[in-house]
Amino acid sequence: MDLERDGEKARRRVRHSSLDDPQERLQKLQILYETSSLINTTMEPREVITLVLKEAVRIMGATSGSLRLLDEERGVLKLEVAIGDGPTPARGTELPLGQGVTGWVALHGRPLRVPDVTKDPRYVPLRKEVRSELAVPLIIQDRVMGVLNVDSNEIDAFSRTDQELLEALAHQSARVIHNAQLHAQVKRKALELASLFSVGRAIISSLDLNEVLERITRKAKELMEVKLCSLMLLDEAGEELSIRAVHGASESYIRKPNLKVKDSLLGKVVLERTPLTVEDVRENPEFKYSRLAKEEGLVSLLSVPMIFQDRVIGLLNVYTARPHRFRSDEVELLTALASLSAIAIENARLYENVVAAEDRIRQSERLLILGELAAEIAHEVRNPLTVIRMLIHSLHEEFEEGDPRKRDTQVIEQKISQMVRLVDQILQITRQSDPEFRPLDPHEILEDTLTLTRHRLDRQKIRVVRRFQKGLPPILGDPAQLEQALLNLILNAAQAMPEGGRLTLQTGLCPKGPDHGPRVWITLKDTGRGIPKEDLNLIFHPFYSSKPEGIGLGLSVVQRIMKQHRGSITVDSEMGKGSSFTLTLPCAEIPHA
Repeated sequence: MDLERDGEKARRRVRHSSLDDPQERLQKLQILYETSSLINTTMEPREVITLVLKEAVRIMGATSGSLRLLDEERGVLKLEVAIGDGPTPARGTELPLGQGVTGWVALHGRPLRVPDVTKDPRYVPLRKEVRSELAVPLIIQDRVMGVLNVDSNEIDAFSRTDQELLEALAHQSARVIHNAQLHAQVKRKALELASLFSVGRAIISSLDLNEVLERITRKAKELMEVKLCSLMLLDEAGEELSIRAVHGASESYIRKPNLKVKDSLLGKVVLERTPLTVEDVRENPEFKYSRLAKEEGLVSLLSVPMIFQDRVIGLLNVYTARPHRFRSDEVELLTALASLSAIAIENARLYENVVAAEDRIRQSERLLILGELAAEIAHEVRNPLTVIRMLIHSLHEEFEEGDPRKRDTQVIEQKISQMVRLVDQILQITRQSDPEFRPLDPHEILEDTLTLTRHRLDRQKIRVVRRFQKGLPPILGDPAQLEQALLNLILNAAQAMPEGGRLTLQTGLCPKGPDHGPRVWITLKDTGRGIPKEDLNLIFHPFYSSKPEGIGLGLSVVQRIMKQHRGSITVDSEMGKGSSFTLTLPCAEIPHA
């Protein structure tokens, strides 16, 4: 207690003495050292600012004080902390640059000592008891970052020495506050990056489009700490925006009509490809749904475009429940999330297209097999119909004119002719076009097919292993048909490994046989459940399938394609260990020895 009293006496002596006295200078440095040690005990900006103001008020013997930071973009001083007797302004209260004593100090970057505030027109009365004021700028790197201000209920309470001491404290505090802000900024950026990584991982972990959209809005709402997040997608014509997912809203909000891009506020985000902020959508005449915003309790809006490959695909919007001016770092954060979201959405769309393509391929295969069966049946039916028509014609010649049986044979002959024409039409419709053979790189065909199935394999956690022999000659084949055959085999392998596994693709050159030229072999080996031995001789039969959901067409189609290519397909399988399918195809040219 004695040391504290001695320290306080020393401070009073410093404040009311000349700075030319070496002893007083030493005491001043001691006060600044003690203060510096105190305000450097934390790196939290809020705590640093509070400590700085408390020390300033204590050292100056003031009755109140405040510390404001400058918002350069908007040209206002925002109150960070205020202390003193009686009511104090709320944190965040703004003062225009140049207004009041502190506004003048911020504008000119110079200290201002007011012995009697009632005689200075620059003073803005906030507390009626205040009689004198001292304000000094917080300057870092020749830039005003804020103002430190102390007040007193006494006239001419602050001396020139007080001013110089407070300036020294402000100079020291500005560095500490700036460092604390930088520390907080780095910490915030690290948290944002970690959050973005977590959000991105959550978003891309699903390939179901609706689930992806729902995850985006939920994670964006959590990350931005807002009341509501909505995601709107642009139609193919680029004319309308429709809500596809919302988190934090009622059913009436979700059902609101589509927005026309050309005549809506959010449409500007699409057309200009830049973020948009609105401080209060309830009062903005361009906002189409201000009434709905009032009902939902929505105030401030931040909308950013979702861009994929230089094309806007939609918007990500967040709303706050209270007036809020979005900072540049908040805009950057939501923009980064929108970029991740655009990639996730396009991946999900691509997967949907692949699944739809799979379904179309399966359907076309079924129709193809049915066509083949219809052609075979039609061919077999046409031969006996021809014989019957000949016999009926002979029988027709044996009846006399006027015999009713002659008329009956004519009718029968006409109907049989109709049946023959119908059979001929079926044969014409089901006649297949010949494959278009050309030299193909076997590895390119494999890679192209893997591209179509990449999402399916990734989703099932199936690892693809490539063991390609270098320098293989091109094969002779139809690219569409070979891709269809390989797609069937890869999809069958994926079905055999529902819990994940390994798919090995291997290629090589067959030794030249006595009855055929050089051939390339392609093996697809999975680690799935395997095929029972009793089924191995049946799996290539049309409509045979050991799977309840299967239709038994895939492997029969593969076998037909191999026959058309003068190739072959063989299978080797063991229950519980997997299956291996090997294709052999003729080379387009004879490789050099």
